[in-house]
Amino acid sequence: MTEFEYEPTGDLQLDNLLQETQMVIQENNDILLPDAMVNDAVSRACDFFGLPAAPILDNADVCIWPGDISTVSDDVFGFSREQLMNMGISGEDSLTLVYTHECAHRVLQDNEELSGKEKELACDFFAGVHAGMDGMDTELLVNALGESNESESHPAGELRAEIIEYGQNYAQSMLDKGLPITFDGSMEAFHEFLTEHADSMGIAEPKEYGHGESISFGSAYSANEYESKAENCYKEERHYMDKAARCDNPDDARHNLNEAKKWRQRGDEYMQKAYYERKYNENKK
Repeated sequence: MTEFEYEPTGDLQLDNLLQETQMVIQENNDILLPDAMVNDAVSRACDFFGLPAAPILDNADVCIWPGDISTVSDDVFGFSREQLMNMGISGEDSLTLVYTHECAHRVLQDNEELSGKEKELACDFFAGVHAGMDGMDTELLVNALGESNESESHPAGELRAEIIEYGQNYAQSMLDKGLPITFDGSMEAFHEFLTEHADSMGIAEPKEYGHGESISFGSAYSANEYESKAENCYKEERHYMDKAARCDNPDDARHNLNEAKKWRQRGDEYMQKAYYERKYNENKK
């Protein structure tokens, strides 16, 4: 993915300097947000909602193009490394939360009851829920959105930061109680937040909200399938741990240890999802 391209000036010395600058910028950004990380983050966000993967269009704004709003099968993600870096987004977790927000737009794209600002808040809320369920740090996302100004389509940054924390706390509270976290239950919690903030947002009477697309929220697979995915991740973790132990170069060893840590975290997330799925099925009996 290349986003930093210079216009040749005809001055050989200046063009060489511009080219070197471009390479340095690109290398730095590729290290912080490499392609593999972007793909993994988008995959995690889609998996959270049980949504099919969507293609990623590079050199665009960070967004989702819904296409036909009656289906999620033709959605396309926009990606801009420069925009994300300017927002202060780095690391897979914060990137996953950004695209959880965009995936929530996929879920709510056919919802006609929510206003534009309410949809943005709902998407921020689900980013917080995902963070709470999978133990992700929301600091970078909160910092990125918390200082943003209110516009015709987006609420004030202070409110966006508040609802991310609200979603995270809601998920953690449900986990502490051993209760399943479902899409409909989360929407009820979101409705309560809107009711509390109705006056400040200029909402006369918040409505109950549903969704048209069939969403397998937080449970795209069976518990056994999640556990199988977790075991595969743990195998990858052991593979990279073994590679790190055999490395003579400290940088290579550090890289392999970081890869092992990533696979361990992914495995732990799948084990959590297996737990949620079993709890959910037990409560349905």
